[in-house]
Amino acid sequence: MSEIINLPPIIGALGLVCAFVIYVLMTRYSDGDKALKKIAAAIHEGAMVFMNREYMMLAMFAVPLFLIILFSPLGKFTALSFAVGALLQASPDTSACSPLPKQMFEQR
Repeated sequence: MSEIINLPPIIGALGLVCAFVIYVLMTRYSDGDKALKKIAAAIHEGAMVFMNREYMMLAMFAVPLFLIILFSPLGKFTALSFAVGALLQASPDTSACSPLPKQMFEQR
């Protein structure tokens, strides 16, 4: 039984090692020429517009659900847990997710 309990942290650690190896491999590639950087910037801008719209739609669902949980028998601690989880899920560090340098997306 104790072997099963130890399995998730081990698999999690292996996943982090794999993610780090992939990150290192990806950062070794060049950024490409000027045209490729322009295309990447346009894709990034479109993705950010989409994500902002997506989060607005999600908020229209999450806020009423938070209020329902808050005033239900589940209580304030469950509502607080829901809110914290939703906020953390909706606030990724986008610079950490991108293998491309941040300067690549700045307007010149």
